[in-house]
Amino acid sequence: MPVSARAWRVRESVLQDEAWLGIQLDRTANRDSAPVISTDDSRVRVFVMPSDEEGVIARHAVGMLDRAIAEAAANR
Repeated sequence: MPVSARAWRVRESVLQDEAWLGIQLDRTANRDSAPVISTDDSRVRVFVMPSDEEGVIARHAVGMLDRAIAEAAANR
């Protein structure tokens, strides 16, 4: 199952015990990955922020490989 298909479950799990902060989760908005997933009367607004973690990891890996190749070439 792709991460995006279960992301709502992760958000719900993380936020389920945060009512003491004033967070009230709108479960429908969360499952729809709406930009705001807190209820209108929540004391704290909760936003869904898209990310590209795989892309960041890939760019860092390429950078590390480039540096390793450059160092190996310099040490020949």
